[in-house]
Amino acid sequence: MTFASAFGNLKIESVEQVEDTNPNLYVQRAEQALIRESIEEALREVDKAIQFSNDNGNYIFEKVKILFTSGRYQECKKLIEQKQQVMKTDLLDYKYQQCLDYQVKLKAKVEGKLPTTNPVIHVTGISLNRVNLVLKIGESDKLTANILPVNATNKHFEWRSKNTTIVSVDKQGNVKARGIGKTMIMAVTQDGNYSTYCNIEVKPIPVERITFDKSEIVLKKGQEENLAVTVFPWNATNKAYHFTSSKPSVIQIDENGLIKGLKGGKTTITVATEDGNFMSECTVIVKSSFMVWMILVSFCAVIAFKTPLIPIVQEFFQNNEMLEKQYLAVTVKNANIRMGPSIDYEVLEVVSYNTYLEFLEEYWEIDEEENWYRISFGEGQEGWIHSSIVVWRSQGDFQQHMNSLGQYITVDAEYANIRTGPGRHYEVLQVVPYSTFLEFLGEDIEESTGETWYSVRTQEGEEGWIHNNIVSW
Repeated sequence: MTFASAFGNLKIESVEQVEDTNPNLYVQRAEQALIRESIEEALREVDKAIQFSNDNGNYIFEKVKILFTSGRYQECKKLIEQKQQVMKTDLLDYKYQQCLDYQVKLKAKVEGKLPTTNPVIHVTGISLNRVNLVLKIGESDKLTANILPVNATNKHFEWRSKNTTIVSVDKQGNVKARGIGKTMIMAVTQDGNYSTYCNIEVKPIPVERITFDKSEIVLKKGQEENLAVTVFPWNATNKAYHFTSSKPSVIQIDENGLIKGLKGGKTTITVATEDGNFMSECTVIVKSSFMVWMILVSFCAVIAFKTPLIPIVQEFFQNNEMLEKQYLAVTVKNANIRMGPSIDYEVLEVVSYNTYLEFLEEYWEIDEEENWYRISFGEGQEGWIHSSIVVWRSQGDFQQHMNSLGQYITVDAEYANIRTGPGRHYEVLQVVPYSTFLEFLGEDIEESTGETWYSVRTQEGEEGWIHNNIVSW
């Protein structure tokens, strides 16, 4: 039952906000005691309300109702008889008539003219333990309902969802979030069709992060590889993402993460989620395919006296297909050959105009967006030179260039000393390996030994002397 009905709406939100002498406070406490099904406590509280209201008939009537509905008929009959005049004065007509009806029923019960079974107590309202509930897709929660009064005869009620595609509810009040949106869960009583509801909002499961399975990939030109992506958490609602490349000319990537090397260079692949714009990066390096050289050297026949022997060079891919070597010629007065494909690397050698260099590999320098070439120079040394200071030359160009330089001799020993003068007592200037080509400049005979020495120039332009018995034409 609802005590507030005897006085209109009691604007009491908590029992602490009013003075203890306020009778309405004790009515509120009595109602709370009835919810806990504590009849004796409810009677004590309503007695205090009667006391502090100076026997106001409205509060006496509330005690009458508690006694009657709890089956304490003798006490109820006695109270009505004692306070009937007060209640007649204070109560509204319809309330006083209800009091008289109680008196008739009590007389019949006490005299045994009515069956002593408990009367039907009708439902006066229903409430839920939650007014608002926020869930994520897939989450569950439970709602509970309270029927008023607590001793109502028929406490049956039904759970209903206004939109089952958003949220469902079973007979026990278990709620399951199924789709994004807002709706209501209602509880409706069988007795009196009283209803109440809980507002439900179902939100998506947000993305927290995204990762690549690799932080760096190295490819050859034309090679393909799949780049796998993982979105966290696994049950995020929107797991969509897209790829971008800082250098689209270096690699190609499709929507599934399949990448293909297009040309030598370095790029950064970024993946970003639609939900939250979370990102991850992977560095991709594409190396230009380069040849594994197999150099077979033979010599041409002597065309004329002291005509240099020009090497015939053959080279092969790994599949043994024969190709010509490629050469680069320096186009500036002096050019630096560096240890790596950037001006930040140390200079290995400085070469002069029209020096021929054997091309090995191309590399795209990322930060400056420039080409660098890996080359072979000198006696099998390797380094890097910038593409802007060289031009391409064929093997035929190289042979013609070598012919134009003059006469050549070839080192026959495993290693040979080039000295600063024509004699063994001179300082060793350089040690060159077998098959090194040297430009012949002239000869001299050491008087003390009678040995012949050749004046030579290396491909790097360094001049010195070598003994004639360790070289051949």
